[in-house]
Amino acid sequence: MKSTNHQFMEFNNQIVKRYVRTTTYPVSGRRLNPRNKQNPFEVIDFLLATPSDNFDFNVEVDPAGGAVTKTTLQQNKFDYEHEVLELYTDEEVKMFQRLNRDLLTNGDLIEYDDKAPDVDLVNTLSDAEIKKLVRLKTKSIFESKVNELTSLRTLKLVMDALEETDAPMSYARIIRERENELNKK
Repeated sequence: MKSTNHQFMEFNNQIVKRYVRTTTYPVSGRRLNPRNKQNPFEVIDFLLATPSDNFDFNVEVDPAGGAVTKTTLQQNKFDYEHEVLELYTDEEVKMFQRLNRDLLTNGDLIEYDDKAPDVDLVNTLSDAEIKKLVRLKTKSIFESKVNELTSLRTLKLVMDALEETDAPMSYARIIRERENELNKK
């Protein structure tokens, strides 16, 4: 299940209010369509749902009888992209509150005061930055920079650049070790 009609990227610089769901189950409701300028009162459905791979399902089994005694569901991490609904005008906020009164009254949705997380650009290296990295003379600095990387594709680009230079081959071992770490996750 995937969240829909909860965030519109073209309006992200004019967010007036945010709401987050407080439940582990999906929450749906109604909101104004911010894209419809001809009919600003067009109502559309929204859905806030966390992907199932972001949950751990724990099953307790009775050792004597083998029957399931308890099943619990735990979310691994908060995911802004799936769990926060953004509103872009004061009118939209007022209408949202009227359309979703039960969700707000029951506490299924609450105001969210934080901002959207910044985009992680640690793996976004230009060709010049990769060449500069493989030319580092201090092994410990090279290793710390490589250990910050979380993309196998970026590590491959660094390895390719390493093979084209006269960098120490111990750097290749550092890259391979980081690749192995990431593959285990």
